[in-house]
Amino acid sequence: MNYPKLETEVSTDPRSIGYSGMTHDQIAASLNTANISTTVPINSRQLLVWGAQQGRLDALNQATTDTAQNAATRSIAQAALHIIQRADTVLDYNDAVQAAMPAVLVAASVWTQPDINALHALSQQSVSWSSQHWGRDVTPADLTTAGI
Repeated sequence: MNYPKLETEVSTDPRSIGYSGMTHDQIAASLNTANISTTVPINSRQLLVWGAQQGRLDALNQATTDTAQNAATRSIAQAALHIIQRADTVLDYNDAVQAAMPAVLVAASVWTQPDINALHALSQQSVSWSSQHWGRDVTPADLTTAGI
């Protein structure tokens, strides 16, 4: 654990939490509350379940061979199918190229904006400050060790 970073967070209170009036237990609870929104990769299991809903996989299958679609759209549809159907892949909205793919499929009327909204929602996760910085909860003992 980076105790100087913890001490700086609590002493400067950059997020205006109000640590100065809290006990160690209250500070730890605040730091461990999942209230920071972050974007995480969507795994293939989640994608497959999402794709099975509303005929999304069928729409992709059709788009891969639809000659009315341009080659770029057909290729993106093929890539999307591979991402969804392969067990070892993810869709990562943190990657600009991957994040842009669903919008192309909406523009080509393969998927709808509500489809993409539901997909994007899968990538949103709330995390705590402590898990974001250390991958674990902060304890009152950590605060004591940090000199708080």
